[in-house]
Amino acid sequence: TMNQEESVARGCALQAAMLSPLYKVRDFKVEDATAHPILVGWMGSSADAEAKKEAEDGDTAMDGGEGEYKTAVVFPAGSQMNILKMLTFYRKGPFDIKAEYQEPSKLLPGTPKELGTF
Repeated sequence: TMNQEESVARGCALQAAMLSPLYKVRDFKVEDATAHPILVGWMGSSADAEAKKEAEDGDTAMDGGEGEYKTAVVFPAGSQMNILKMLTFYRKGPFDIKAEYQEPSKLLPGTPKELGTF
């Protein structure tokens, strides 16, 4: 078993050896994954119904009522990190989007649920 410092040190040494022309090491693929599901949330409005567009090509329709807080899981637990997802919101006015963890009870104590507001 390794602790956090040993793991980081071993990873740095391995990456340096892979990049160096002086050493030959086997190629390794490092894939980072999310441990906790991440969702986006926003407040619904009556304009949503007017601006609503039918879901196409497997898109998820995100409609709701006036004043209803709506959410959608964007990155499920175990999904790869550093991937790009495009979200389209059909709105007629400005609004805020919150990115947050879906299950705050599974986070370490003191970790905030909210990741950011945009």
